[in-house]
Parts: sequence; structure tokens; C-alpha cells
Amino acid sequence: MIQCLCIYNCTLIYIYSFALLLLPFFCLNCVQPIGGDCSAGSSLVTLNQLRPKFGWWKIPKNERVGRGQIFAECIYPPACLGAPNLELKGRFFDKNKNDLASMGGSVVPLYVVNGSSGNSNSSNSSTGNSRVCSRKLGFRNESRLCHTCAENYRRIGADQCAKCPNNDENWGLMVLGFFLVLGGLIFIAGTAIASAGKQELSESVQKILLNYFQVAAMARIFPLRWPAEVENLFDFQGAVSTVGDHLVNPDCVTSSATAAELFYSKQAMFACLPFLVTSMAFVFWYVYGMIKRKPFFEKRPTNTGVIPIASTPTSTDVVPIESTPKDKFVVTVGAIFYLMFPTLIGGAFKMFDCRIVGNGRWLHADMEESCNGERYQLMMPLLGVSQLILFVVGLPLLMLWFLLRNKHRLHSDVVQSRYGLFFGGYKDNRFYWEIVLSARKISIVGLGVFGPSLGPVRQAIVALLILFLFIVLEIVGDPFKETTARHKVLPRLEFFSLMVLFLTMWSGVFIYSSTKDTITVQFLTIFVVLISIAMMSWLILQLIRECVFENQQSAFMIGRRVKKLSKSFSFRRSNPTNRNDENDGETAEITTEPGEAKTSGSSYFGDTFRRMRFKRMSAEAQQKKIRSRTIEAADATYMENPALNVEMIRIRSGDGDVPVAPRL
Repeated sequence: MIQCLCIYNCTLIYIYSFALLLLPFFCLNCVQPIGGDCSAGSSLVTLNQLRPKFGWWKIPKNERVGRGQIFAECIYPPACLGAPNLELKGRFFDKNKNDLASMGGSVVPLYVVNGSSGNSNSSNSSTGNSRVCSRKLGFRNESRLCHTCAENYRRIGADQCAKCPNNDENWGLMVLGFFLVLGGLIFIAGTAIASAGKQELSESVQKILLNYFQVAAMARIFPLRWPAEVENLFDFQGAVSTVGDHLVNPDCVTSSATAAELFYSKQAMFACLPFLVTSMAFVFWYVYGMIKRKPFFEKRPTNTGVIPIASTPTSTDVVPIESTPKDKFVVTVGAIFYLMFPTLIGGAFKMFDCRIVGNGRWLHADMEESCNGERYQLMMPLLGVSQLILFVVGLPLLMLWFLLRNKHRLHSDVVQSRYGLFFGGYKDNRFYWEIVLSARKISIVGLGVFGPSLGPVRQAIVALLILFLFIVLEIVGDPFKETTARHKVLPRLEFFSLMVLFLTMWSGVFIYSSTKDTITVQFLTIFVVLISIAMMSWLILQLIRECVFENQQSAFMIGRRVKKLSKSFSFRRSNPTNRNDENDGETAEITTEPGEAKTSGSSYFGDTFRRMRFKRMSAEAQQKKIRSRTIEAADATYMENPALNVEMIRIRSGDGDVPVAPRL
């Protein structure tokens, strides 16, 4: 039997063996166990009585690997109470601005001598237990690495706990989250369906907004000690941009299930949710088709025509065929997976996130769940490998396959109606750019889940490198199609949104490293909040502006068509001999009387609107608009010689009436 005694200053360790009674005492150089404290208390302490420092957890005897590994570093240091730890000084504070690392764990029992504790305030003082967790922060006492949340507390972020709201508030938040998710789905799918094959500028702005929100919300999983204001901002961005547990969190609904059981249940729910919602969408659009007498599986008409990606002056008169129920179903499914993609890849990665403590591997979501246990070995292929294949790898490849399959007919109405959400707004040779955005999300989520082993600073530096590479790729790739002057805002929005993400992560590194400097932390907090709000405001206002502009344009075009139809009808009634004239109404203005042409023309508002739209066009588009009204027009619609529609003057001569062309 060997007993090790540690001297006050930890310079010597005495090893005494009862099996070697005839041998003299001998001593060896003492190496203080990492994470252990030998700075106060009794002058003689056994290793079993050695207490941990703040931010460290004592590994049980049966889980240790060798004599040197007695303590393990906690995932969230304030959760593990202990002796003062100068290495963490100035990083963690309570509400009263007290340095937790300098104070140590006042409720942790001191060295235990003769079965009594030096601190009678601890509930575990009678046993000399040195694995005490911070109950004030909502962690369950005696849990491994003090990572499990206590009863009536729920997981917030990756490693912290928050008190559950009361039952009514909890259900209210879940209902609110459900309607936010439903509203986002309706908005994305509705705008795509309403475009009816014409990719409007507002849809591209909408995608940039969602991509920015989704990536910005991922910054919360990086352990950079974000201030509460910044964390709330991340939660808001995640709640409105993706289907996740930001608001719809069932952790507080039940208190009987373990953290692992809740984790597996949520993974199963989110894994099945896309297929469940897809089935509901199919039923909805199938019934809709029956009501509208448009069979769901009926093939589209073959003469759908070709609709340019961005509306141009020459395409305003093209009326695309109305989307079929099947088109609307495909768009709805695309919107569902677009919103859920960050949550799906995060859930798949979390199934493989195991942490090594002592001689065991433990699931990060529940540090009491062994990754070598039978239940995890069953759930890992069912919920982990399946999601990895279906969502992380399968969804981007499926999207790429659809785009490659239709790359030669991207301008067709059916392709734009169904898959325009994924390539609309990009140049024809950059139709695959949505794959690049998917790779950005996968890399950031993967780094957030598996990167903590690098340490917070190095993990954030790798994130900065990833963002920098995607910024360079965005500049070099130049994916957005600038059809008109209005479209020039798209690359600016994408670039500045990436820059805001880069500056946010950069500020997080400084906040983590400057906790002692409260002025710097406050300045960076205000800076992050301001640039995030400014970016959100710009994106939202630009989206509203484009939606208003496109609705006004649509209303004007509808009014223009109505006027053409009414003028054509009135002209044919007054000229029954000209009923075979198939002009679209443009020549009707020429053949009518001068006074009538003036009154039946466009209104003052319409002329003003056309002038504003003309000024916003690029030089090439303006030239094309001018040429479209001449006999040199490239569009076949305007190839007709206008002189043929001018009424000839008839003069009487000896040979009868002779038509004479007027002077032009």
C-alpha cells in the first residue's frame, strides 16, 4: 500500500510502503498535479484530500489515467468552484464585479483533516467532497466537469445554463418560435412563388439577409465570453433565420428525462421534421390543385417560353405561364431545407462531439453519457451517420445535381419557378454559387462544434481565416449578375455582411483577451452591436425598398396591359374593317385621333415612373430601351416598320384615287 503525502509548498513527496518496513524512508521531487491547489490549509495533505483550483474538476479514482492526471479542466470554468486560480484571474466576474477566479470557491471545503472540513457552509463538508459545482449558475452538483444543468434549468448556448421560465411563459415562447418559423417559411416560399419564374432583386437581397443572420448566429457557439447584449443579439438573429432551438426549446417541458434523453429526442425531432413538413406541404398543394382544378401531376405546357433571370425592358410584355401546384410544392420544400440547413448540420456534428475525461469518452451534450456505452453506439449511426449522409453531404450534392442537370436551360420558366431560389441573381457561369455558401455554413458550424479542443483563441483565429478566405473568394468570384444599376447593390451587401462577420469575430477575440480592461470590453461590445444593427437595418431597408419598387412596377404593368386591351377593344369597335389587325395596342395610338391618343396615353405618374426607371438603368440597358422603339430593334416584337402603320393620304387624279406617302 502506497500513500503519498504532499508538503505545504509541494516541493517534496514522501512515499511510505508498509511492504518495505526494513527500508528507510526516502523522498522524491514533488510535482504538483495540474489543476490542484497546495497553497493553504494544513501543512500535510494527502492527494486524496487535494482540492481543485477554480475552473478544474477532480477526476474520480476509477477514471484516472496514471498518477499525474488527477484534475480535468472544466468546459465552462465558472461552473467549477475551487481554490483561487491566478491563471484565470480577471476573466470571470459575478454581478457585483467580483473576480471569481481570485475569490475561489468559498463554498468548497478546504483541506479535510480527521474527517472534518475547514468550511462548515458546504453541503458536502462532512464527506470532504471537492467536486462542487456552481448552483447559482444553474449547474448540477457532482456532475462531470460541472456541465449538466440542474433541475428547472435549461441549456443556453453550448455550455451555460439558464433558469427555465414558468410553464405559461415557456409555452408562450415555444408558440412564438413556431409562428416566427412559419412566418419565415411563408415569406421565403411566398416571394419565390409570387415571382412566377422571374427572379426579382428582392429575392437576392432576402437570401443575403438570411445567410448573414444564419452565420452571425453561429458565433454564439464560440466560447469567447460574449457579453449578454451580444448573446441576445445572436439569439435574435438565429431565431428569425433558421429553424432551431433558439425559441422552440423543449428542455423545460419535462424534468424527468436526462440531458442525454432530451438530446436524442431533439435530434430525432429535427431529423424527422423536414420530411414531416414536406409531407404536409405535399398534401396542402395536392388539395390546392384539386380545388383549383389543376392536377398536381399534370405536365406543364410546352410553350412556356423563356424568361430572362432579371426583368429587362424587353421582357416586361412576356407573361409567364402561372406556376403549377407541383412548382409551388418544390419551392416550399426548398424553402424548408434552406431555413433548417444550419440546424441540421449542427445536429449531425453534435452527435460526434465526444470529450475525453480521464479514461473515458463522454458526449458533450450530456457529460454523463458515455460515448462507449450501448445507447450511444446505437444512436450514433441512427441519428449521427444518417444526418451526416442525408443533410450535411446529401443536400448540397442534391442541389448541385439539380443545377447541373438544368444548367443549359436555366432561363426556362419551369427551372426558374422551381429552383430559382438557389441560383437566381447569380451569373450564368456562377449558377453553382449556393454550394459555396453552403460550404461556408458547414465550415463555421463544424469549427464551432469540434474546435474547442484548439482553445478559444486559436478556434476564433481559424474562424477568422475561414471568413477571410470566403471574402477573397467573393471578390474573385464576383457571382452576382448586375443587369441594371439597381443590381449593383448586391455585391456590396454581400461584401459588407462578410466584413461585419469578420469584425464581430475579431472583436470577440479581443473581448476574450481583454476582460481585465473593462473600458475595452465595453467599447467592443458597443462596436459589435452597432455594426450588427447597422448591417441588419441596411439589409432590411433595402429589402423593403426593392419589394415596394417591384410591387409598383407590377401594378404599373398590369395597368398598362389593361389600357392596351381597352384601347384595342374600343378601336376595333370603331373600325370594324380592321378587325384582323393583331397589333398589341402600340399602333393603336398612332391610328387614333390626336386628341384621343393624348388622353389614352400613360398618366403623369406612369411617365414619371418610367423616367425614374430609365435613369436607374445601366448605359447598355438604356441603349437597348431606345433601340427597342426603332426599326433596328433586336427584339422581334419591334422589328415591324412603323411606316407601314401610317395612314396614307389619298389624292384624286384623273386615274382615280392614288395613295401618296406623307412626308416624314
